[in-house]
Formats: sequence, structure tokens, C-alpha cells
Amino acid sequence: MSSYLITGASRNLGFQFVRHLAQDPENTVIGLVRNKAAADAKAKAEGLQNVHMVEAQYTDLASLKAAAEIVKDITGGSLDYLVNNAAIISSISEFKGLGDFDDDFEILEKDLLESLDINLMAVIKTIHAFMPLILKGKGKKVITISTGMADIDLINETEIEFAAPYAISKAAVNVAVAKYNALYKKEGVLFLAISPGYVATERNIGAPPGNEDKVAVLVQKFAEYAPHFQRPLTPEESITAVLSVMNKASIENGDGEVSPSNPDKFFYNDCSPTKGEGAVAALRPHSYQSFHSPCTYAAWKQVPSAYLYCLQDATITLEVQKMMVESTKNGYGMQTEMVGASQPNYQSAK
Repeated sequence: MSSYLITGASRNLGFQFVRHLAQDPENTVIGLVRNKAAADAKAKAEGLQNVHMVEAQYTDLASLKAAAEIVKDITGGSLDYLVNNAAIISSISEFKGLGDFDDDFEILEKDLLESLDINLMAVIKTIHAFMPLILKGKGKKVITISTGMADIDLINETEIEFAAPYAISKAAVNVAVAKYNALYKKEGVLFLAISPGYVATERNIGAPPGNEDKVAVLVQKFAEYAPHFQRPLTPEESITAVLSVMNKASIENGDGEVSPSNPDKFFYNDCSPTKGEGAVAALRPHSYQSFHSPCTYAAWKQVPSAYLYCLQDATITLEVQKMMVESTKNGYGMQTEMVGASQPNYQSAK
């Protein structure tokens, strides 16, 4: 039996996490919410049996510590997984750039500080309050939901100037997650920041009145940056991918990162030690420019193609492979096959 705490659990992706995890009756699923009565009613309407809603104010450390005491009683003194999902995208700056506040700088300053308070400081306070329980848990993983909007390369490539306070605060929390990972790795706790992708949540369905053109521009820029982008992910697709990454990542496997010291574990995990060592020795640096060069022709759209789902792929889980392929193959006649192998794309050649 595993215990999970999801913050921001009353709506959107947070409630979808609760719903998904509650499908396993062996799980103890705890939602951290600002309105317990409303969240309890929603969980009851969904027929969720193994869910506990706990009330707290995310920016109030005392409130979070009190919530941790309640969670301690529910779980018997420990917590396996913490998912920091609660966040804010300000309606004030969501579709404005930093230059749009030249005459209203105080509004921008207030908006940025509020974003940092909720998206950064509230996460730090939540970790501080629940860390004693995590250290006693079996899973020992702390996940923070991040965003591609905090990716500097994406910002520069797409020239998306919208939602600066949100992006800045999320970039800051990414650094905080890395700092926590450096601090607690020696105690066996893994910290990860994971982007859920562009998800069709309640909030993202339909453009806010007056911003339809900006939403269209945003979607167009995403499509140009990632040619395989066809549509937003469903909440279930996103959550399945996030939990798959969380479950597979471990400190023993290099903290979920590929480094020169562990490519055998990720690329050649189905090879014999001798073959794996030979393949690793033949690896050569890959040009970073390939991540930024625009794709001028997608041959798979015209040439009959097949995708091999690799059951032992340690870099891209089967769930994520399916999510990528199923969202792009429609209309192109792509065939798929299952193979009991690792990722075939990392073959070395001299």
C-alpha cells in the first residue's frame, strides 16, 4: 500500500491525480485543498472511497504543519509520495508581456510577487512541513509539477512573451527542486520537477473572452516548436505520463538523468555486459544544434512507416511512447509493433 499527497487537489489536474490514484484501492490518497467541504462533496460525487481531503492554506507554514499532523494520523506516521501540483497562472499577466506594464509597474510587481509566493514559496513551505513524513515513507519521492513555459530554450525559440510572472516563478521552483535533490539525495529522497505538457483541463478548454487570437498564436507557436504537436493531452494521458516518469525514476538510476557514467542502464539495458560496454565506448557527442534546427520535411507523413514500442525502453516509458504515437499517427497509416527490447535509436556507429 502506498500513500500519496496531492496539493491543489480540488480541481483541474490536481483532482485528476486524485481520481487516477484512487483507482487502486490499496492506495491511500490525500488531497490538500483550501475548502475541505467542497472537495469532500466532489470526491463523494465521484464515488471515491480511499480519498481523504485535508484543508490547508498553501502560503501559511503553520497551516501546512497542522495539515501534516492530520496526514500523519491518516497514514500512521509516514508519507510515500508528495506531488506539488498547486499553482497559479495570473489572469492579469497570462496574455501580457513584461512591456505591457510600463505605465502600471506596481501591478506587474504585485503580480510577480504573488506568483512567486504561490508557485515558489508555497512549494518550499509544503516540502518543509511534510519532509519529516517523507523521510519515514517507502517511496521517498517529491514531485513538483513544472511547465515548458519555464524552459529558456522554448521561450527563445518560440518568442512567447506571455505569462512572464508564471514562467519566472516556475523557473525559480525548478532551481529549488534541484537544490532539495542535492540536499536529500544522500537520505534516499528523490526530487523531480516534471512538466505535464499542454493539458486540456477545465481551465484550458476554450480561450478567455478577448484573448482568442492570443491563444491561437500560442498554439501555433507550440506546433512550430514541436511539429508532432496535434492537440492538448487529455488529463488522463498527462497524469499517466507523469506518474510513469515518477515511478521509473530513482536515485540508483542516476536520478532520472542520463550522464556519461550510466548510459548502459538507459540505452543498452537489454544487452549483455560485453555488448553494452562496446556500445558505450562507441558513443560520440550529439550536436546540441539538432534540438533547434527547424524540421523542413517529415518523411513519415508520406513514406509508409512503423513505430516499434520497446517494452524494455528505460528512457521513454511504454505509456509515453503510446501517447506520442497515438496523437500523431491518425491519418498517416503508421503501423505499430511491440518488441521486447530497449530503445533502438541509440545505436552507435564509427
